[in-house]
Amino acid sequence: MIDVLVVDDDEQFGELIVERLVLEGIAAALQAGPFGTINRIRRERPALVILDVNMPAISGQELSKLLREADGLRDIKVLLMSSMDADQLERVRAEVQADAALTKSADRTQLLATVKRLLQRRRTDSKP
Repeated sequence: MIDVLVVDDDEQFGELIVERLVLEGIAAALQAGPFGTINRIRRERPALVILDVNMPAISGQELSKLLREADGLRDIKVLLMSSMDADQLERVRAEVQADAALTKSADRTQLLATVKRLLQRRRTDSKP
């Protein structure tokens, strides 16, 4: 079982994010590109999905919208990541109702703090 699924067509960057999370004791895996992402999410049920916004064919924006519309997947937290300007990224986050957004230039501390906050919120949200 994984806590975080990182979806990025840049495998090197995606592996770096996974490595940072695993070193903190967070179970994480990489989905290299957008194809098959929804099926993998249904199968593995991660608490959080980190989506690269700028992927060819199916963008992180589109995947985020699909998650929000899919039965049984609406409770999964979404963190958008992109190399775009922070203000533009925040507008995209609000538009697709993602839970958070970070630029790819965010440092390790920002990434870990955001991921841990979202994972904690998931555990809190799912308590009876």
